[in-house]
Amino acid sequence: MLLPRMMWRRKALIIRDLYGMRCRESRLDLRRRRYRSFVNTPFCKEKALSDINVDLRDVMDIWEFKSFWKKPRPRITHFQLRNELMCVDGGSMSVYYVAIETSRDFYGQTVTYPIVKKLNLISGEIITVLELKEDPFNRISTIEVSSGLLIVGTLTGSYFIHDLKTGKTTQRTLTISGNGIVNFTKTIPNTNITIFSSNDRIIFEMDLHSSKTFQESHMPWAVNHISLHPLDPSLRLMAGDNINTFIFDTRINPSTPISILRGHRDFCFTSDWSHDGLTIATGSQDGTVRMWDVRSLKEEMRCMSGEGNSSVCTVQFNHDDPALVFSESVDYVNVVDLSCNLQNGVGNKQCLSMFGKVAGAEFVKMDDEGGEGLVIGVSDEAIGGVLMYERESLTKCLDYDAL
Repeated sequence: MLLPRMMWRRKALIIRDLYGMRCRESRLDLRRRRYRSFVNTPFCKEKALSDINVDLRDVMDIWEFKSFWKKPRPRITHFQLRNELMCVDGGSMSVYYVAIETSRDFYGQTVTYPIVKKLNLISGEIITVLELKEDPFNRISTIEVSSGLLIVGTLTGSYFIHDLKTGKTTQRTLTISGNGIVNFTKTIPNTNITIFSSNDRIIFEMDLHSSKTFQESHMPWAVNHISLHPLDPSLRLMAGDNINTFIFDTRINPSTPISILRGHRDFCFTSDWSHDGLTIATGSQDGTVRMWDVRSLKEEMRCMSGEGNSSVCTVQFNHDDPALVFSESVDYVNVVDLSCNLQNGVGNKQCLSMFGKVAGAEFVKMDDEGGEGLVIGVSDEAIGGVLMYERESLTKCLDYDAL
């Protein structure tokens, strides 16, 4: 006797996300309920929730998905530092990121070593810029690209300067302390001076050409991030292993703050200064982003949080300041609309969700008419890569196929 054939009807439409995954929302919800981000101050997230005065609604759709490159594999070396992805504006339209490569040593054993790669955002071409094969146990903690130079800081207190034109690489030792992680590096615009902050509470200012340190500032706590005033680089916003953020004027005293920004409940790892120099944004492990008006720093102007209530790892204003992007530790990047009035306690945002640790989120200019791209590094062994969203200019001409 023949058994009746099983009748199975295929669904008319199977919805997948940009990763090709189904059941995306349920997986993100499961991660949101199970994930616990690291904090240095107990119960800081619960206390920070009472400070939120802006309710962000996910109602924006300005940023459109443009590309997802699966071949790049951005890596996060230190779980608290997310300074390993850097976008470059201009004709190159590229992003530099940290990755890991494997090779065989003399005895046939597998050895991993860090490298810096460059992804061309137009052609998708990937090239290797810097390899640290000579010291495979070294790990990259921060990168900076400025004036044709790639500057790399490591977990062991050393740094590399790589000339992108000639390919020449110079290695120097910044500190020999056992706690001498290079947390952050920043080049002062239109100069040859680079600022390094190490985890042993020292800030170094160095000439790139001579590799000589002409100033060392000893701090009472480790500095994790430095933002320079866009109009006056001597004014510096420093966030570190302190619940407060500080503004320093190096013309007066590089070790004594002129203003203290109070409000966060835990250590801060990111900050940014708006291009007009009037607004400051800081992000903390307490899961909040706080905005300040430099004309009145006694109390934060706005306090908001993201989707997953995890640590805020990066924060950045876009090129003309109507938007602020901040990335959470995993899965979510939020773009806040600053053109609307946030004084009534309600704001608009666009939540960009992914699956993996966020290695970084940076704006990049797409054209001279105001078009911008948002590049996001996703660190995940299986489905990591580089995401790119695009916001077209309002004054852009119509495409030829639309005429």
